[in-house]
Amino acid sequence: ELDGGGKRHISGLVTAARVVGYEGRSVTYELRMEPWVKLLTHTSDYKAFQNKTVVDILDEVLAEYPYPVEKRLVESYPVRTWQVQYGETDFDFLQRLMQEWGIYWWFEHSEDSHTLVLADAISAHKACPDSPLVEWHQEGLKLDKEFIHTITANESLRTGQWVLDDFDFTKPRSLLANTVANPRETGHATYEHYEWPGDYFDKSEGEMLTRIRMEAQRSPGSRAGGVGNIRTLMTGHTFTLMNHPTAEVNQEYLLVQTTLFLRDNAQHSGQNQHFTYVTTFELHPTREVYRPQRTVSKP
Repeated sequence: ELDGGGKRHISGLVTAARVVGYEGRSVTYELRMEPWVKLLTHTSDYKAFQNKTVVDILDEVLAEYPYPVEKRLVESYPVRTWQVQYGETDFDFLQRLMQEWGIYWWFEHSEDSHTLVLADAISAHKACPDSPLVEWHQEGLKLDKEFIHTITANESLRTGQWVLDDFDFTKPRSLLANTVANPRETGHATYEHYEWPGDYFDKSEGEMLTRIRMEAQRSPGSRAGGVGNIRTLMTGHTFTLMNHPTAEVNQEYLLVQTTLFLRDNAQHSGQNQHFTYVTTFELHPTREVYRPQRTVSKP
């Protein structure tokens, strides 16, 4: 339960359990709770998908799992002639396709379920319902509200230009190379990444893939990390930071990762409970396009 009277729900599947130890009449258990996409790591297959978009394939594979999915996609994805799942788990296969096309996901929790949300644009994200505006204050202050006390802004060099190319043996004179430049405002930002083959024979598909590659390359260049005694920050949601002494840090952010640590000091039921809680998080400024990194290789 939250200070304002509301509740934050966290749901999932219990995927492991063990007895940790005994103390008097008490038994300590350890449970591992994970989202339902964990089930996708327990099955693999060989399948060919013909004349389908990446969204068609996502729908077909996820339909085999009886859990809620919500698509908040704004891009128009091309029909691909031939795409193959080659001995991969369903999870790795879908991750590979989504990372290739710039689609990413998170979960939104309710009282009795958690929904997989698929997105490809910042506009898909909702503000944290209980904390759309969050203040920064110095650590150690005794305030009657939750706040953030640590923010670390990070800027890094990124490649500023992406070139994608391929060759169509049925049209050997066709020029398929595409170039997208979007350098960050840093030094040494004009270097180029050349990728071949680009896995396309249609130049318009190549244009889209090159743009997505460049956006993915630029995306991690501006990030922030932080800590606060605040329970309402949720991955996949946004909030606006206020009151930080560095004006540029006060802006709207997307939460790309959160870790919530809770501790109940009561030893037995019925004792006065005293909760401590700390949230650590990673932030992406919403003024920048967010894209996932390609971490899953083709088999």
